[in-house]
Amino acid sequence: MTDKKEPAAAVKIQPLSLFKWVTTKLQGQKDIKIERLSDFQDGSSFLHLVSFLFDTPIKPEDKNAPKELQMRSALRYLRSIGFPFPLSETAEDLMHGSEPTILEVIWFLISKIEIEPISHSGLSGTQALMAWCRDNARTYQNCPEISDFDSSWADGIAITALVNGIKPDLVHIENLLQNPPITRWQSILSLIESTYKIPAFFDPQNIIRSPEPKTLISYLAILHHAAKTPSTDSTPPKSQPPEIKTNLGFGFGISKKKKGKFIFESF
Repeated sequence: MTDKKEPAAAVKIQPLSLFKWVTTKLQGQKDIKIERLSDFQDGSSFLHLVSFLFDTPIKPEDKNAPKELQMRSALRYLRSIGFPFPLSETAEDLMHGSEPTILEVIWFLISKIEIEPISHSGLSGTQALMAWCRDNARTYQNCPEISDFDSSWADGIAITALVNGIKPDLVHIENLLQNPPITRWQSILSLIESTYKIPAFFDPQNIIRSPEPKTLISYLAILHHAAKTPSTDSTPPKSQPPEIKTNLGFGFGISKKKKGKFIFESF
């Protein structure tokens, strides 16, 4: 961590992309009304969201319970599975619509649901996701080494090589790579959506200009689960992966609380 401010472009990308993960998860769920970030202020909606995502009934089930009590019940459950911030302060911030706090909660949900379950070559979580990406992208011999979840992906070569490794018959890789980065990204995102039903919850132009790790990790984790390659858990690593450059533990981006507010930090 440093005192350097997070790039403005990254701050703009993150709220939209992380929140779109929530709305994607809720497709078809008419009983849970979360359509914008501010809906996290509603304790009842938040409780139903957490209960649905983790397939766990969370008390209070009484619809007439105060919304603050429902908010605290949902947060108490999240605390039981590892959410590291104080219950009372987090509940207060959510009910006041604090965007950094809402994003921290969403990132925790993504981490528990999409990232932590990943395993590959004896690794888990983000390290496993990185190893899985590298091993599949290496099937294209001209793919540059993937060393992080930001700049390595900007030009669209890594994502194209990754999909080529997952499903070789899907991508005409040499033809696709003759295109500029924006066309590569647009083409490969379209192929992923049509093949795996994963909507693109970010604008590829933003990824090219200023790649944002949370956005890429979330998207790649979903792709990992959808692809479910047979060799995912059994293939030994082809080389010892170097240390990932970004801080990929819980809380990168929003990690401290000062004077009652979460603050952004650089990666």
